[in-house]
Amino acid sequence: VENDERTNAGTQNVVVKLKNKANYVWTNGNANDLSLEWTIAKKDVKVVAKNQTITYGEDINKGIENVELKNAVEGHVLTSIFLLDKSCDVGENVIQIRNATIKNGDIDVTSNYNIKYVNGILIVRAKEIAIPSISGTYTYNGEKQTVELNNFDKNLMEVENDERTNAGTQNVVVKLKDKDNYVWTNGNSNDLSLPWTIEQAKSEL
Repeated sequence: VENDERTNAGTQNVVVKLKNKANYVWTNGNANDLSLEWTIAKKDVKVVAKNQTITYGEDINKGIENVELKNAVEGHVLTSIFLLDKSCDVGENVIQIRNATIKNGDIDVTSNYNIKYVNGILIVRAKEIAIPSISGTYTYNGEKQTVELNNFDKNLMEVENDERTNAGTQNVVVKLKDKDNYVWTNGNSNDLSLPWTIEQAKSEL
């Protein structure tokens, strides 16, 4: 017999020869060398993305340590992978997994495997935003005044009722623009009502 050893998945022809062709024949009546097709099937493995939890706006960890290779030949390891977070809004999302490379030492053996990819679960938590507060003190000066706010981010928030002329108190309303993905540090995304006072001017005697 010749060509009867193989390591990798695939097909080759094993050759079987009669040693004494003068006195022996196959049951088909001839003594020709036989060519027998022999196949080593690919091994089934799973490449599983581990579940992750992040805060809105963060990236997932795409390192190889966040993936598991299951049912591979001993000594064969996962050396590279592509992870993609599909949809990043608050809630339960999907970590897609693609393009695994499996090696035995320095040898790429990926082609010897039927790879089933198992996506992971990505939990995205809302990002906490510092609660704004009234900045400074205000005294009646006869002109319209606009309140200033600590911790106010115009990219994330909008403000209403923030102008006043007369002495007195009113509530300044601060709203999150994206209430699905952001919350205040108190854990909710409700509109804030901040009391703002313009003090009466002191008369000069």
